[in-house]
Parts: sequence; C-alpha cells; structure tokens
Amino acid sequence: MRTKLTYELRELQERYSHMGEMVRLQLSRLLLSMGDYDELAIRSIIEDDSSLNSYERKLTEKAVEVIALQNPVSVDLRHTIIILKACSDLERVGDHIVGIARSLLRLKGEKLSGELHQNLIDLLLAIQERLESVFSLFVNGNMALAPHRLEEWEAAPEPAFLESRILEQMANDVNQLMIGREYLNMLLHITKIEDFAKNLLKWVVYKKTGRLVG
Repeated sequence: MRTKLTYELRELQERYSHMGEMVRLQLSRLLLSMGDYDELAIRSIIEDDSSLNSYERKLTEKAVEVIALQNPVSVDLRHTIIILKACSDLERVGDHIVGIARSLLRLKGEKLSGELHQNLIDLLLAIQERLESVFSLFVNGNMALAPHRLEEWEAAPEPAFLESRILEQMANDVNQLMIGREYLNMLLHITKIEDFAKNLLKWVVYKKTGRLVG
C-alpha cells in the first residue's frame, strides 16, 4: 500500500513539474512577443491555453483520486493538497498570460511613447525570475529558503508608479487613450500573475512548515 502511495505521489509531483514547464514556456513566449510584436506567436499562446486548462483538470482529478483511494495522511496528505491547490494557481497564471496576449493583439504593435512599454516588460521579467525561484524551491526540495523568499517578496515595492504614468500619458494625449487602456489592462494582468505566483510560494512555505500564511 505504501509503495503504491509513494508511486502516486511521485507521479503527481512529475505532472505538476510538467505543468510548471508549460506555464514557463507560455510566459517566455509572451515576453518575446512583447519585445518584438509577432501576431502568429501571440495567437499560438492564446490557442495553447486550452491544453493547459485540460492538463490542469486531469491533474486535479488525479490528486482527488489519490486522496480518495490511497487515503494519505499527515505529510503525504499535505503534499497532495498543495499540488491540488498549486495547479489551480498555475492555471490562473496561464489565464492572465492569455489576457496580456489578447491586449497585444488588439494593440497590433502600437505602443505608448517613452519607456512605459519596456517598464512593463521589465516588471514581467522580474516576476518571471520569481516564478523560476518558486519552481526551483518546489521541485528541487530546497524549501528551507521559502519563508525568507516570501518575506523578501512581501517587502518588494508595488508597481503603482506605472499606473500613474500610463494615466498621465492618456490625459496628455487623447490619441493615446485606446492604447493606454490596453496598457492598464496588461498591468492588471501582470499584477494578478504576481499575486498567483506569490500564492505558489506560500504553498512551498506550507509544504515546508505546515503553516498557512496569509
């Protein structure tokens, strides 16, 4: 019985790692498309979201099956619940990546003047780096660093200045109103990606300490 549970837990871990790779690839492709507008690449990001959604559903079903049939307890139950919750957060990250891709399509390569476009890319690059750190902590098992990383993340400044600068450009140039609206939409999706990425880090903390953090 224990051997069967160990196998099932390992399979869950591998499936979660694969789903993480799918999201990482989505995000990398999005960043490339933000730097150099590529309509075909952006459309493929949107189309591929259905595969991520399907994979998340199957992973969720598998985690529920493990709980129902293998009756894990203590640390094993905690690990299964973490994957159940974390795969949902990963799927939401994918949804917001698609939201940014849809804005890029509507913009058709148009950009706000100044450095705002690069500012958005830099913000998303910083979040990508944090996501990579979360995946590394979860998959490689070096979870002792997770509480410290979460404290650093919580102390990071909010990107409110970007919203102010976008609104300022919209107010100063009526020709920028439609473009600015899409930039505000992208900024909202980026902040949501950060929120769900932070949730993923909190699940790593829970896996390490057994303590849920707000």
